[in-house]
Amino acid sequence: LLADWHKLVAIGTLAFNLLMAVTGILLTLGQLLINIYSYSVITSLEPVEFPNGQAPAVTSVDNIVTTARETFPDKNVRWISFPGQLQGDHHYVAFAYEEGQFFSRIPYVALLNAYDGQLALTVDLPWYITMIYIAVPLHFGDFGGLPLRIVYAFFGLSAGALSVTGFFMYGIKYRRRRREKAALAEAVSVAASNSKAGDREYAN
Repeated sequence: LLADWHKLVAIGTLAFNLLMAVTGILLTLGQLLINIYSYSVITSLEPVEFPNGQAPAVTSVDNIVTTARETFPDKNVRWISFPGQLQGDHHYVAFAYEEGQFFSRIPYVALLNAYDGQLALTVDLPWYITMIYIAVPLHFGDFGGLPLRIVYAFFGLSAGALSVTGFFMYGIKYRRRRREKAALAEAVSVAASNSKAGDREYAN
């Protein structure tokens, strides 16, 4: 029974560790891939031109939030990135999210003109960027409440427990084999003694 449980937990632990490895790689490369993709999006935009050659004052954040909410009416706008960052000097970036535990980590992204607050572009994230955002809750297990955290803690600690139970079962199997070998050797010895005794009686 212990061996069956050991194998069952080992299969689950292997799958869990593979999940941690894959999601860990995605998270390690995530920021680099996001930066590269963001740069490609920004460079694809039409250059901003000004009639008098001088940039006007940027619009207020309230206007940006209003436009973002109109762009994603059924989403929750949580984050506004100001001009001068990765998106350049002429755009705000609005990030909106769905409600819920799991898919609430995947952003809906819009670029907004920094001067008039109008929508410049909604960004359709490619699959590999979406996978990076999905990897976050899968790696940390913080989307299913306390029961899922207990499962993650169990499989996180199970590798060490499997080492202990593995050595324990090996010790049991080793002692059983020694007893079997000793019993076999004794049986062979008894059989050899009986055979010699039989040979002497036959000779007489």
